[in-house]
Amino acid sequence: MSSSPTPHHPGQPVTNISYGGQAVQGVDVKGNIAIQAAAPATSPTDIAAELEALRHQLDRAATEGRIDADTVEAAHDELAQARSALRQKTPHSEKRVVMALKRLRGLVADAADIAAKVAVVLTALGVQS
Repeated sequence: MSSSPTPHHPGQPVTNISYGGQAVQGVDVKGNIAIQAAAPATSPTDIAAELEALRHQLDRAATEGRIDADTVEAAHDELAQARSALRQKTPHSEKRVVMALKRLRGLVADAADIAAKVAVVLTALGVQS
């Protein structure tokens, strides 16, 4: 819906109303910029807590019927592998955690909330996915 421009008359307030999406793009931005995000969980204790939270989320999704029993069993196996690798202090243990979580993400792709949580944990581990 468009209308013809109305000329401005001195003494009358000027209003400008627009509806739609907004975006900002900048090449050379100066001044204060604030980006707020939660600090990533990077300690093994934090990651272990996130894995435990994922286990509870999986169980809840299974109870609600959003994930079938075979998928839940396979997902629990991947979580167990991730927890086991997290406890080990070998040069390859973090890689094993990441691989288990990537497999888990594939298993739970249909449950968006759980897949998003897995992505958060992967990001906390420094994985760009």
